[in-house]
Amino acid sequence: MNRKELVDALNTVKPAIASGAVSIESFGYFFFEEGKVTAWNDRIGITVPFDGYGEGESPIDGAVEAVNLLGFLTRHDAKTVNLQMLSDGEIQFDCKKGRSKIVCKYMEPDDFIFEPATLESDNVVTIDIDPELLLGMELCLLCSAKVEASAYVMGVNFDNKAGEMWSTDMNKMAKYPLSTKLATDNFILSADFCETLILLQQKYKAKSTLSIDVEEGMACATIGECRLIGKLIADDEEPLTFSGILEDTVGKDYSDLFVKTPKGFHESIDRQVFIASNSKHTHGTTLTIASGKMHLFTDTGIERGDEDLKVHKDHPDVELVIQAEYILPGTLHCDEFFVDGTVLAMRGENGYEYVTSHSNT
Repeated sequence: MNRKELVDALNTVKPAIASGAVSIESFGYFFFEEGKVTAWNDRIGITVPFDGYGEGESPIDGAVEAVNLLGFLTRHDAKTVNLQMLSDGEIQFDCKKGRSKIVCKYMEPDDFIFEPATLESDNVVTIDIDPELLLGMELCLLCSAKVEASAYVMGVNFDNKAGEMWSTDMNKMAKYPLSTKLATDNFILSADFCETLILLQQKYKAKSTLSIDVEEGMACATIGECRLIGKLIADDEEPLTFSGILEDTVGKDYSDLFVKTPKGFHESIDRQVFIASNSKHTHGTTLTIASGKMHLFTDTGIERGDEDLKVHKDHPDVELVIQAEYILPGTLHCDEFFVDGTVLAMRGENGYEYVTSHSNT
């Protein structure tokens, strides 16, 4: 087999390999069948084409333990890798004409637990995946939680009634308009699913579709010859909305209050994040707007960041303590902003909004 092609295929499906201890052994295996390789961890499944076998070489038919195989192959520079079936439950891979070998656990095809979703019911809604959908996912992922938490913070929420996707990690929120409204109930795609979909589209650049079955709780994306399936995140509580959370947090409509973001705002916030990161303790940044000027001040007790920026004269005077690290991701994608006593909101030309909640001084 071509080692580079094999490593490339395995790295592509790696996001669907379970990490740490697993309840089902096959969640930590690469599954090979004719012309493709699959991984499935009970949350997402990824299938990509693989046909890197040499002339006359028998393809792998079954599953191979993932961590050891990929670790061995990535530490080699050999052009090819050979395989040999050993006793039941073992397969050998060797490079350098047999001078370097690894024996991995092997699983027969029938023992690999994976049932690809068909999504063929009358409840399935399918749309084309366009650049706007992928961009919206990418920008919303800036605000999704990285740890196990409430359902609505662990992925990208699709609010089909409002025509928007949104996410939050309880410190910051983002929303992006849907280019195509889906004729189905609201649902939540996991962060893993969205991140993998973006990567597959960037890699294969093929015509792609997204199918959703809310009743079955499944999503399926087809990107050329690749397939990505995932479980929708279940939320048994009353669905939350971006506007509903804002109303509870802000208590007013601020859509007409945005002004142009100060020149150099991103760079200034980035410097405040850097200064605060040099301390073992969490330090806020005092943001003050008065008389057409913004003042940013961070004091860790060892270092101080002190900057002034010009602000549009229509922005009201305000002072609050912000966490600069929450704000930084949104500054690259927005050109308008508004600050009141608890919230710093930013907005981009494409309808993107990025909102962070802070404390009064």
